[in-house]
Amino acid sequence: MKFKGTNAFSSAKQLYQLFNKRQKKSFSWLVVLTFISSVADLVGLGFVIPVVGIVLSESFYGSITTKFPFLASVSKNELLI
Repeated sequence: MKFKGTNAFSSAKQLYQLFNKRQKKSFSWLVVLTFISSVADLVGLGFVIPVVGIVLSESFYGSITTKFPFLASVSKNELLI
């Protein structure tokens, strides 16, 4: 991404130089925590599809209804929700 002959990182660097010491420290923590949050979101999304596959499989549904008989009246789709 170009901004009048400069790239976005040099523009951010110029803005960063305007911050005082406390603001630079806060900004650094913000960047680190945003990165950690993004990684955690990706991991969470990565777990959704396998869990749905396990819950919808016949073997899982059969084992869960034998261990918890009160769930036998619940369909697989209702169990997923």
